[in-house]
Amino acid sequence: MRAKDYIVNNKSSIQHLAEIERVIEELSPLRHKNGGTDNEIGTKDYYESYLTPDSTGHKPLIQNKHKTIQRNIAVSFRSELLRVVADDKSFGYIYYLLQSVQNRFLAFPVDCIPNRIIIEEAIAFCWEDLIEQIEPLKGISEKILYVEDKKTLWEQNDNYKNLQRNITSFGEKCQSEIKKLERRLQLQPKEVDLIKIKHNLPTIEIKRYSTDKIYNSFFKGFFAVCNPDCFNNWLVKGYEDEPITFLLKGRGGAFAKAQLISFIVKITGDAGLETKLSYYTKVFGKEADVKGSTSSGLNSKLSNLLKKCEI
Repeated sequence: MRAKDYIVNNKSSIQHLAEIERVIEELSPLRHKNGGTDNEIGTKDYYESYLTPDSTGHKPLIQNKHKTIQRNIAVSFRSELLRVVADDKSFGYIYYLLQSVQNRFLAFPVDCIPNRIIIEEAIAFCWEDLIEQIEPLKGISEKILYVEDKKTLWEQNDNYKNLQRNITSFGEKCQSEIKKLERRLQLQPKEVDLIKIKHNLPTIEIKRYSTDKIYNSFFKGFFAVCNPDCFNNWLVKGYEDEPITFLLKGRGGAFAKAQLISFIVKITGDAGLETKLSYYTKVFGKEADVKGSTSSGLNSKLSNLLKKCEI
């Protein structure tokens, strides 16, 4: 259960309610990290600066932004906060700090060592958060695309593959929600033309290249041109869109189709695209009819530019 759901369900019995709600709100953006950096505080910094006034040697890191918990309620406040976050995996770091104190008084300490991957998974793929995020979206088709994108992100993230129980649950819920929304959409035919069609074409190797850098370097003028949504649909998310306009020409003024083939094979990692000629007219339009052209390797200018797009 999310901490904020626990608060909603138990408001009448929570001590220091106003302070608990404030601290949960302030801790939420810090959940992803324990220790801080020069420019950003982490969960531990917040804990030591604002939740332990009974300790010595700690001073608030950001003056006037947070209210330090009063000394006379600090112990009971931390105990209450522990109950609130106990079942919310995304608060793993603060749970560790709070439970570690409690463990000193227990014959059998509770295992509270934080797992970074579990914490990140709980933040990135929380089902209740997803439902809240799609609620304000106006169209059913927009909701479907949002859930599909979240499911795709989940499928592409290798960090969480060891968490099969949690991940499978999230994926199954996404698929179930998509089917439910699609059934609703059948009652509203006017929205059908707004749904983007999934394609099975290769997309950019996102673990190797920064898609933002590739777009800014190659798709805003000299190589090709399209808007960011069109680029993301074809080459990142896997949806069909209007064709991207291919612009690059060789010395004789003809379109540099061999360079286009080399570029696409490089960024997708799919060598088979060297011979799948229909791919290029589908994605890049008639100017990219590469029939008869073969990959010749990227020229030095494009190769150096692409090198700068690597992660």
